[in-house]
Amino acid sequence: MNLGAPELLILAWPVLTLGLTIWALVDAAGRPDEAWQRAGQTRALWIVLLALGLVFCMLGLIVALIYLLSIRPQLNRAMGGPPPPYPPYPPYPPTGPTDAP
Repeated sequence: MNLGAPELLILAWPVLTLGLTIWALVDAAGRPDEAWQRAGQTRALWIVLLALGLVFCMLGLIVALIYLLSIRPQLNRAMGGPPPPYPPYPPYPPTGPTDAP
């Protein structure tokens, strides 16, 4: 069986869409209630929309992209954001002469 680029795209599209939707659904379900409240979003709404996206492929792609690109960053900010890649620098003592008595 010889598959060209169009055939591979047709086969990969539903798999990629399904994977992206499942990732978004698992991420949404795993967020704490406090993050949803702080972000002003409703967990039940997004889980229902993502679950519907599992049934309807194109809807799933659109909803998953909206969740991952818009709602997920809001939830990250509400939870305090992801940890920084390196520890913050400690405050350095002042250098030079001080006028303290």
